[in-house]
Amino acid sequence: MTTDFGAEWFRPMLPLHDVEVELGPLRFAVGLKLKTKSEHVVVDAEDALIAALKVKAERPEALILYVRRQNRRGDARHPPRTRAS
Repeated sequence: MTTDFGAEWFRPMLPLHDVEVELGPLRFAVGLKLKTKSEHVVVDAEDALIAALKVKAERPEALILYVRRQNRRGDARHPPRTRAS
């Protein structure tokens, strides 16, 4: 028994190092604490450190609790109060 797969099933695998991918800014959720209130903001940045520094520059008195990539499903259920750019 032979199985004949047509040309539509064949996709050559390209090594990742041969493919140039242009990544733009990613979205990060930055958790922070201001006095007794905790909140999070969503920031566009190239990496997590830059996202944290953007929030710290905007709110120097804030304590940064966490920085993570934005989780669209989870962040949609608990939207941020403000949005930083």
